[in-house]
Amino acid sequence: MDIILRRDVKTKTFRLLMDIHKSGKREDIIAILMLAAENDGQVGPEDICMHLIANRPVTVGERIIQRCVELGVLEKQNRQKTNDFMGFFQGTRRLENETIPQSIVTATLTDEGRRAVEKKRVFLPERGLYQILYSDDPLLPSPLLDCIPDDKKSDKDENREEIDFSIRTSLENRYFKTLGKERNEIFVERIEQYGRQISTKKDVSLTYSLLENGNVILRLNGDLETKLEPPKYSQMEIWYMLVESMGISDDWDSNTQCLRRGFEELKQKDIVNFTTGLRTNSLAIEGMGEFNDVEVKGVPIIPRTQRDAQRWAIWLLKNEINDYAKSHEYEDIVQRIRNKFPGYDINLPSQVELARMIREEAGEKLPPSYWYLKAPIDIAYRSEAL
Repeated sequence: MDIILRRDVKTKTFRLLMDIHKSGKREDIIAILMLAAENDGQVGPEDICMHLIANRPVTVGERIIQRCVELGVLEKQNRQKTNDFMGFFQGTRRLENETIPQSIVTATLTDEGRRAVEKKRVFLPERGLYQILYSDDPLLPSPLLDCIPDDKKSDKDENREEIDFSIRTSLENRYFKTLGKERNEIFVERIEQYGRQISTKKDVSLTYSLLENGNVILRLNGDLETKLEPPKYSQMEIWYMLVESMGISDDWDSNTQCLRRGFEELKQKDIVNFTTGLRTNSLAIEGMGEFNDVEVKGVPIIPRTQRDAQRWAIWLLKNEINDYAKSHEYEDIVQRIRNKFPGYDINLPSQVELARMIREEAGEKLPPSYWYLKAPIDIAYRSEAL
């Protein structure tokens, strides 16, 4: 069976003044960080000048180091070093066996720097007005769904209000992957205390599918389209919550893994396929919230009572008569139907009895199934008479 749970996602849109860092490709910075990574996490201005920007003064390397420090990917360390290459960098002649003790600046990779080396991307600082799409839905990986620059250059003319403290603290000093058209990775450093909530209608919904083939899929639909990491629930765990919520747990047969159903409750396709569908508009799951549309397809079913089984089997027998059936062919059909009801004592009519039943139920106009049964009987009778 397939279990599909859906719900609308409640969102809020804010216009906020923020300090953020947006992930971007900076090959020049990455080259410096990789140089440090190859040297036990350390790099100095002279290393940069020697390997990356030949024939440039050491001061250029120092400025590059400083920029990397400002980006948070390197951390400065002062150390004493005996350097016999300083004459080369300063444009002076080094005397034989001369060494020059000097206090120089080196830098080491920070955690952010190692992250940048791994992902080949650097977080670059920005400050400005942004529109953010926010949600506290427990199934979402983070409360920040999208963050885009706002067209307005300033918010001075707007009636701003204090943004809920819990919203600001849930976003500040955290990394996020946005789910909008531009999939960006950002770090929110600071949000101004005052901003504005915008009345913007967003169509966002969640679909949580636990399929018969074993696939479990959590998908965001509507204005945001993406797959998400699904919760760690098995299909049967969700199923037991569902039958309990619908008040049908007593109808579930754990031995056969089937739902008991009365014959009168079934649609024609249910009778033929031995499966049914269920639907409810409310299912609350701890840690996941409430779903307002739950659909189950292909639930295996068995008769609730012996009487239901008998009626079900006779219906199937009548439905199987769609061609002329000789005596042995009819017996094969009967046996095949009995096999569909293990654990039930199924008593099916003979070919003559079934023809009589169909005639009595039909009234004046006899259906083809009557003749499919009656004709072979008449032919067999005449053959015996001859």
